[in-house]
Amino acid sequence: MIRRFLDKYISFPANYHLSFTIIFPVIVLIAISLTILNASNPESFSFSSFVGKQSIWLMISIVFFLIVQSFKPHFFYEYAYALYGLLIVLIFMTYFFDPVGGSARWIHIGGFQFQPSEVGKMLVVFTVAKFLTDLRNIENVYQSITVALLLSGIPALIVFKQPDLGTALVYVFATVPMLIWRGYRFYNLFVVFSPIISILAASNIVLFSAWIGIVLVILYLSQPKLINGVWV
Repeated sequence: MIRRFLDKYISFPANYHLSFTIIFPVIVLIAISLTILNASNPESFSFSSFVGKQSIWLMISIVFFLIVQSFKPHFFYEYAYALYGLLIVLIFMTYFFDPVGGSARWIHIGGFQFQPSEVGKMLVVFTVAKFLTDLRNIENVYQSITVALLLSGIPALIVFKQPDLGTALVYVFATVPMLIWRGYRFYNLFVVFSPIISILAASNIVLFSAWIGIVLVILYLSQPKLINGVWV
């Protein structure tokens, strides 16, 4: 069974396709970040220091990256929903650990902290992509958009309660380019997203006023669609 799994989903030796134009900026940013961290933390370098822990996590991340690269793409497609369920469980687990800085975002493993919501950004994309790919045709536009938003919105709400508004917004708005790629029109996306944006903008009078202005412009440009919708 294990042998069949490895043959089906793992590539040995791993068939790495690394783009220099992507890898080089990442290496530069990592080098700059570690240099700044080292300059801003005057303590001597050790594995227990802040810079040392970040360096260890960097090495772990490189190993994890190489492992993920060895998986064949269809593994993430076939197991997208299972990985999504695992993500929900891991995010819920953060509430059973002591908060750090008032936020329950981390799972503590020994002397290290693991933030599942960061890995979740990738897993949510896999899940929404699988759902949109499995759609043979778009019969009910708003129903399919709503399901895609629910897939990203459920973990987003859990993460928002940690609280982590930034990551929660990434979950939701990362779905937008996938919906556009799937062929949904801008007007359909506007109808679904406008209530969400209105709620977020309501906390600031300037943002809310600007958003109302945008809504009025879009409604004006969409008059034929609105008239047809009313008469139908």
